[in-house]
Amino acid sequence: MANMAATQTELLKHLADLQQKLNTLASQATAPTSATTNTTRNRKATDNQNYCWTHGYRVGKGHTSATCNTRAPGHQEAATRADPMGGSTANKRDQLTIRADY
Repeated sequence: MANMAATQTELLKHLADLQQKLNTLASQATAPTSATTNTTRNRKATDNQNYCWTHGYRVGKGHTSATCNTRAPGHQEAATRADPMGGSTANKRDQLTIRADY
């Protein structure tokens, strides 16, 4: 019985050490900022002449109205740049403010 109590005490001590290490790691980790997220998104999205009814004029390679995986209600699969069918105007060239960091 004494041996079991010693083992339990040793396990509890080890558990406390692991919890402290976990807390230290968690305090050092940082969530991505919106600037990081936007930068990543901007790198992925390119002005490749594609168009998506839901997402607009600046979408990733291979992303079109027909291939979109996250469609908004009313999404028009046949929408294109030439005929956006009333879809998103996000990042349309005449609406963009050109940023110096692009």
